[in-house]
Amino acid sequence: LDEVGAALARYYVVMSYSRHLRKRLPPSTLRAYTKDEALIGLLRESAHLVAGNWVVKSELAGFEGIEAHARDLLLVLLSRLGGTLKQQDYQKWITVFEKTLQHSSLEDISKNVLQREQKADGTIVGFNMKLPNDEEFIRKFPKVVEEYTKYWEQARVQLLQKISAFAKNPGVAAKRKEMAAQSAHARQRASLAEEVRQALALGAMTLPELRRTIQKKHTTLAIREEEIQAILQTPELEMVKIRDYWTFGRSGNEANDKFRSVVQNLFKARDSYTKQEILDEYERTHGEPCKLSGYVIRNFIKEIADKMKDEDTWVMKGAF
Repeated sequence: LDEVGAALARYYVVMSYSRHLRKRLPPSTLRAYTKDEALIGLLRESAHLVAGNWVVKSELAGFEGIEAHARDLLLVLLSRLGGTLKQQDYQKWITVFEKTLQHSSLEDISKNVLQREQKADGTIVGFNMKLPNDEEFIRKFPKVVEEYTKYWEQARVQLLQKISAFAKNPGVAAKRKEMAAQSAHARQRASLAEEVRQALALGAMTLPELRRTIQKKHTTLAIREEEIQAILQTPELEMVKIRDYWTFGRSGNEANDKFRSVVQNLFKARDSYTKQEILDEYERTHGEPCKLSGYVIRNFIKEIADKMKDEDTWVMKGAF
Protein backbone atom coordinates (compact mmCIF):
# COMPACT_ATOMS: atom_id res chain seq x y z
CA LEU A 1 0.00 0.00 0.00
CA ASP A 2 1.05 3.61 -0.51
CA GLU A 3 1.72 5.71 2.59
CA VAL A 4 -1.82 7.11 2.76
CA GLY A 5 -3.40 3.69 2.26
CA ALA A 6 -1.11 2.15 4.84
CA ALA A 7 -2.07 4.79 7.43
CA LEU A 8 -5.73 4.30 6.66
CA ALA A 9 -5.70 0.51 6.80
CA ARG A 10 -3.49 0.42 9.89
CA TYR A 11 -5.35 2.79 12.18
CA TYR A 12 -8.91 3.13 10.89
CA VAL A 13 -11.72 1.42 9.03
CA VAL A 14 -14.07 4.41 8.93
CA MET A 15 -12.36 7.78 9.07
CA SER A 16 -12.83 11.51 8.64
CA TYR A 17 -10.64 13.26 6.08
CA SER A 18 -9.90 16.33 8.21
CA ARG A 19 -10.18 14.97 11.76
CA HIS A 20 -8.26 11.74 11.20
CA LEU A 21 -6.35 11.43 7.94
CA ARG A 22 -4.70 14.84 7.68
CA LYS A 23 -3.78 14.81 11.36
CA ARG A 24 -2.30 11.33 11.13
CA LEU A 25 -0.14 11.71 8.03
CA PRO A 26 3.58 12.45 8.38
CA PRO A 27 4.75 15.95 7.39
CA SER A 28 6.66 14.56 4.40
CA THR A 29 3.42 13.28 2.83
CA LEU A 30 1.58 16.54 3.48
CA ARG A 31 4.44 18.42 1.82
CA ALA A 32 4.33 16.09 -1.19
CA TYR A 33 0.55 16.43 -1.56
CA THR A 34 -0.09 20.10 -0.86
CA LYS A 35 -3.50 20.20 -2.53
CA ASP A 36 -6.53 18.38 -1.14
CA GLU A 37 -7.39 17.07 -4.60
CA ALA A 38 -4.05 15.26 -4.86
CA LEU A 39 -4.39 13.72 -1.42
CA ILE A 40 -7.97 12.64 -2.10
CA GLY A 41 -6.83 11.11 -5.38
CA LEU A 42 -4.29 9.01 -3.49
CA LEU A 43 -6.86 8.15 -0.84
CA ARG A 44 -9.20 6.67 -3.48
CA GLU A 45 -6.74 3.82 -3.98
CA SER A 46 -7.49 2.48 -0.50
CA ALA A 47 -10.96 3.72 0.43
CA HIS A 48 -14.42 4.76 -0.75
CA LEU A 49 -16.43 7.81 0.29
CA VAL A 50 -19.60 6.95 2.24
CA ALA A 51 -21.74 9.66 3.87
CA GLY A 52 -18.82 12.08 3.91
CA ASN A 53 -16.42 9.62 5.58
CA TRP A 54 -13.81 7.37 4.01
CA VAL A 55 -14.21 3.62 4.45
CA VAL A 56 -11.43 1.12 3.75
CA LYS A 57 -12.14 -0.97 0.65
CA SER A 58 -13.53 -4.41 1.39
CA GLU A 59 -10.53 -6.36 0.11
CA LEU A 60 -8.19 -4.31 2.33
CA ALA A 61 -10.47 -4.94 5.31
CA GLY A 62 -10.05 -8.71 4.86
CA PHE A 63 -13.26 -9.56 3.00
CA GLU A 64 -13.28 -11.56 -0.23
CA GLY A 65 -15.78 -13.02 -2.69
CA ILE A 66 -19.41 -12.97 -1.61
CA GLU A 67 -18.45 -11.45 1.76
CA ALA A 68 -16.88 -8.49 -0.06
CA HIS A 69 -20.07 -8.16 -2.13
CA ALA A 70 -22.16 -8.17 1.06
CA ARG A 71 -20.03 -5.48 2.66
CA ASP A 72 -20.10 -3.35 -0.48
CA LEU A 73 -23.89 -3.62 -0.66
CA LEU A 74 -24.05 -2.49 2.96
CA LEU A 75 -21.95 0.54 1.98
CA VAL A 76 -24.39 1.22 -0.86
CA LEU A 77 -27.24 1.34 1.64
CA LEU A 78 -25.29 3.60 3.99
CA SER A 79 -24.48 5.95 1.13
CA ARG A 80 -28.12 6.15 0.03
CA LEU A 81 -29.47 6.54 3.57
CA GLY A 82 -26.94 9.02 4.92
CA GLY A 83 -24.96 6.66 7.13
CA THR A 84 -27.96 5.45 9.17
CA LEU A 85 -29.98 2.24 8.84
CA LYS A 86 -33.29 1.54 10.50
CA GLN A 87 -33.79 -1.97 11.84
CA GLN A 88 -35.95 -2.90 8.82
CA ASP A 89 -33.29 -1.64 6.38
CA TYR A 90 -30.65 -3.70 8.12
CA GLN A 91 -32.89 -6.77 8.11
CA LYS A 92 -33.46 -6.42 4.34
CA TRP A 93 -29.70 -6.52 3.86
CA ILE A 94 -29.47 -9.63 6.05
CA THR A 95 -32.24 -11.30 4.01
CA VAL A 96 -30.33 -10.88 0.75
CA PHE A 97 -27.46 -13.01 2.07
CA GLU A 98 -29.03 -15.35 4.61
CA LYS A 99 -28.91 -18.26 2.14
CA THR A 100 -25.37 -17.68 0.95
CA LEU A 101 -23.53 -16.51 4.08
CA GLN A 102 -23.37 -17.68 7.65
CA HIS A 103 -24.79 -15.38 10.29
CA SER A 104 -21.35 -15.01 11.89
CA SER A 105 -19.96 -13.65 8.61
CA LEU A 106 -22.73 -11.07 8.38
CA GLU A 107 -22.03 -10.09 11.99
CA ASP A 108 -18.35 -9.58 11.17
CA ILE A 109 -19.25 -7.35 8.24
CA SER A 110 -21.71 -5.35 10.30
CA LYS A 111 -19.30 -4.80 13.20
CA ASN A 112 -16.65 -3.67 10.74
CA VAL A 113 -18.48 -0.45 9.80
CA LEU A 114 -21.56 -0.12 12.03
CA GLN A 115 -22.47 0.50 15.63
CA ARG A 116 -25.85 -0.37 17.11
CA GLU A 117 -28.40 2.20 18.24
CA GLN A 118 -30.24 0.82 21.25
CA LYS A 119 -32.96 1.85 23.68
CA ALA A 120 -32.35 1.82 27.42
CA ASP A 121 -33.84 -1.69 27.62
CA GLY A 122 -31.38 -3.00 25.02
CA THR A 123 -33.83 -3.10 22.11
CA ILE A 124 -32.03 -2.45 18.81
CA VAL A 125 -33.72 0.33 16.84
CA GLY A 126 -31.14 0.79 14.11
CA PHE A 127 -27.50 1.05 13.09
CA ASN A 128 -25.19 3.98 12.42
CA MET A 129 -21.79 4.19 10.80
CA LYS A 130 -18.95 4.28 13.31
CA LEU A 131 -18.61 8.00 12.58
CA PRO A 132 -21.38 10.55 12.02
CA ASN A 133 -21.68 12.17 8.59
CA ASP A 134 -18.70 14.39 7.85
CA GLU A 135 -20.69 17.50 6.97
CA GLU A 136 -17.51 19.54 6.59
CA PHE A 137 -16.20 17.27 3.82
CA ILE A 138 -19.62 17.14 2.12
CA ARG A 139 -19.78 20.94 2.10
CA LYS A 140 -16.16 21.47 1.01
CA PHE A 141 -15.98 18.84 -1.76
CA PRO A 142 -19.43 18.62 -3.43
CA LYS A 143 -18.01 17.26 -6.71
CA VAL A 144 -16.37 14.32 -4.94
CA VAL A 145 -19.64 13.62 -3.11
CA GLU A 146 -21.60 13.74 -6.37
CA GLU A 147 -19.12 11.42 -8.05
CA TYR A 148 -19.41 8.82 -5.31
CA THR A 149 -23.20 9.08 -5.26
CA LYS A 150 -23.15 8.01 -8.91
CA TYR A 151 -20.49 5.41 -8.21
CA TRP A 152 -22.57 3.68 -5.52
CA GLU A 153 -25.68 3.63 -7.69
CA GLN A 154 -23.73 1.91 -10.46
CA ALA A 155 -22.12 -0.41 -7.94
CA ARG A 156 -25.56 -1.41 -6.62
CA VAL A 157 -26.66 -2.70 -10.03
CA GLN A 158 -23.40 -4.59 -10.56
CA LEU A 159 -23.42 -6.06 -7.07
CA LEU A 160 -26.98 -7.37 -7.38
CA GLN A 161 -26.02 -9.07 -10.65
CA LYS A 162 -22.95 -10.69 -9.06
CA ILE A 163 -24.93 -11.78 -6.00
CA SER A 164 -27.65 -13.30 -8.17
CA ALA A 165 -25.12 -15.16 -10.30
CA PHE A 166 -23.34 -16.43 -7.20
CA ALA A 167 -26.56 -17.80 -5.73
CA LYS A 168 -27.41 -19.64 -8.98
CA ASN A 169 -23.99 -21.28 -9.22
CA PRO A 170 -24.31 -25.07 -8.63
CA GLY A 171 -21.01 -25.11 -6.80
CA VAL A 172 -21.97 -22.22 -4.56
CA ALA A 173 -21.81 -24.22 -1.31
CA ALA A 174 -18.24 -25.38 -1.81
CA LYS A 175 -17.15 -22.01 -3.12
CA ARG A 176 -18.85 -20.22 -0.24
CA LYS A 177 -17.07 -22.44 2.29
CA GLU A 178 -13.69 -21.84 0.67
CA MET A 179 -14.18 -18.07 0.39
CA ALA A 180 -15.51 -17.81 3.93
CA ALA A 181 -12.46 -19.66 5.22
CA GLN A 182 -10.13 -17.35 3.28
CA SER A 183 -11.88 -14.25 4.56
CA ALA A 184 -11.95 -15.52 8.13
CA HIS A 185 -8.21 -16.22 7.96
CA ALA A 186 -7.53 -12.72 6.58
CA ARG A 187 -9.59 -11.12 9.35
CA GLN A 188 -7.95 -13.26 12.03
CA ARG A 189 -4.53 -12.20 10.74
CA ALA A 190 -5.57 -8.54 10.75
CA SER A 191 -6.90 -8.91 14.29
CA LEU A 192 -3.67 -10.55 15.45
CA ALA A 193 -1.64 -7.77 13.81
CA GLU A 194 -3.62 -5.21 15.83
CA GLU A 195 -2.96 -7.17 19.04
CA VAL A 196 0.76 -7.20 18.20
CA ARG A 197 0.72 -3.41 17.83
CA GLN A 198 -1.14 -2.98 21.10
CA ALA A 199 1.27 -5.24 22.97
CA LEU A 200 4.38 -3.52 21.60
CA ALA A 201 2.93 -0.14 22.54
CA LEU A 202 3.85 -1.19 26.10
CA GLY A 203 7.50 -1.58 25.12
CA ALA A 204 9.84 -3.84 23.15
CA MET A 205 9.34 -7.58 23.60
CA THR A 206 10.98 -10.81 22.54
CA LEU A 207 8.94 -13.17 20.39
CA PRO A 208 8.15 -15.52 23.33
CA GLU A 209 7.14 -12.57 25.53
CA LEU A 210 4.91 -11.23 22.80
CA ARG A 211 3.24 -14.61 22.30
CA ARG A 212 2.57 -15.00 26.04
CA THR A 213 1.14 -11.47 26.28
CA ILE A 214 -1.29 -12.08 23.43
CA GLN A 215 -2.14 -15.62 24.53
CA LYS A 216 -3.51 -14.27 27.83
CA LYS A 217 -6.40 -12.74 25.88
CA HIS A 218 -7.31 -16.03 24.18
CA THR A 219 -8.55 -18.91 26.30
CA THR A 220 -9.78 -21.10 23.42
CA LEU A 221 -7.30 -20.24 20.66
CA ALA A 222 -3.63 -21.25 20.63
CA ILE A 223 -1.35 -18.41 19.52
CA ARG A 224 1.78 -19.70 17.78
CA GLU A 225 5.12 -17.93 17.56
CA GLU A 226 5.30 -18.68 13.83
CA GLU A 227 2.10 -16.68 13.23
CA ILE A 228 3.41 -13.70 15.19
CA GLN A 229 6.79 -13.92 13.48
CA ALA A 230 5.12 -13.74 10.06
CA ILE A 231 3.12 -10.69 11.11
CA LEU A 232 6.17 -8.92 12.57
CA GLN A 233 7.95 -9.38 9.25
CA THR A 234 5.09 -7.87 7.23
CA PRO A 235 6.51 -4.72 5.58
CA GLU A 236 3.33 -2.70 6.16
CA LEU A 237 3.65 -3.15 9.94
CA GLU A 238 7.12 -1.55 9.93
CA MET A 239 8.46 -3.36 12.98
CA VAL A 240 12.19 -3.66 13.66
CA LYS A 241 14.23 -6.23 15.56
CA ILE A 242 16.93 -5.03 17.94
CA ARG A 243 18.84 -8.11 19.04
CA ASP A 244 16.06 -10.38 20.33
CA TYR A 245 13.52 -7.59 20.87
CA TRP A 246 10.82 -6.33 18.51
CA THR A 247 9.54 -2.75 18.52
CA PHE A 248 8.04 -0.07 16.27
CA GLY A 249 10.18 1.13 13.38
CA ARG A 250 8.36 4.39 12.68
CA SER A 251 5.25 6.26 13.76
CA GLY A 252 4.72 8.65 10.87
CA ASN A 253 5.92 11.62 12.95
CA GLU A 254 9.17 12.77 11.36
CA ALA A 255 10.72 14.36 14.46
CA ASN A 256 9.91 11.38 16.68
CA ASP A 257 11.12 8.86 14.12
CA LYS A 258 14.49 10.59 13.71
CA PHE A 259 15.16 10.21 17.43
CA ARG A 260 13.76 6.67 17.62
CA SER A 261 16.04 5.61 14.77
CA VAL A 262 19.12 6.95 16.55
CA VAL A 263 18.23 5.13 19.78
CA GLN A 264 17.59 1.85 17.98
CA ASN A 265 20.84 1.98 16.02
CA LEU A 266 22.84 2.71 19.16
CA PHE A 267 21.46 -0.22 21.14
CA LYS A 268 22.10 -2.60 18.26
CA ALA A 269 25.80 -1.95 18.88
CA ARG A 270 26.13 -1.68 22.66
CA ASP A 271 24.30 -2.59 25.87
CA SER A 272 24.24 0.78 27.65
CA TYR A 273 24.33 4.53 27.05
CA THR A 274 23.82 7.68 29.05
CA LYS A 275 21.12 10.06 27.94
CA GLN A 276 23.81 12.58 26.99
CA GLU A 277 25.57 10.03 24.78
CA ILE A 278 22.30 9.43 22.96
CA LEU A 279 21.72 13.17 22.48
CA ASP A 280 25.29 13.62 21.25
CA GLU A 281 24.80 10.85 18.69
CA TYR A 282 21.55 12.47 17.56
CA GLU A 283 23.37 15.76 16.94
CA ARG A 284 26.16 14.01 15.02
CA THR A 285 23.64 12.16 12.88
CA HIS A 286 21.26 15.01 12.10
CA GLY A 287 23.52 18.04 12.43
CA GLU A 288 21.37 19.72 15.07
CA PRO A 289 20.39 19.23 18.73
CA CYS A 290 17.30 17.15 19.50
CA LYS A 291 14.32 19.44 20.11
CA LEU A 292 12.02 16.86 21.68
CA SER A 293 10.97 17.33 25.30
CA GLY A 294 12.68 15.37 28.06
CA TYR A 295 9.46 13.44 28.64
CA VAL A 296 9.22 12.32 25.00
CA ILE A 297 12.92 11.44 24.89
CA ARG A 298 12.62 9.24 28.01
CA ASN A 299 9.58 7.44 26.63
CA PHE A 300 11.33 6.55 23.38
CA ILE A 301 14.40 5.25 25.19
CA LYS A 302 12.15 3.25 27.55
CA GLU A 303 10.73 1.37 24.57
CA ILE A 304 13.91 -0.72 24.36
CA ALA A 305 15.96 0.08 27.49
CA ASP A 306 15.68 0.28 31.28
CA LYS A 307 17.10 3.10 33.41
CA MET A 308 19.66 2.16 36.03
CA LYS A 309 18.79 3.27 39.56
CA ASP A 310 20.47 6.48 40.73
CA GLU A 311 22.26 6.82 37.38
CA ASP A 312 21.58 8.53 34.09
CA THR A 313 22.43 5.30 32.27
CA TRP A 314 20.08 3.26 30.12
CA VAL A 315 20.61 -0.47 29.62
CA MET A 316 19.20 -2.56 26.78
CA LYS A 317 16.29 -4.77 27.86
CA GLY A 318 17.47 -8.27 28.70
CA ALA A 319 21.14 -7.28 28.80
CA PHE A 320 21.47 -8.07 32.51
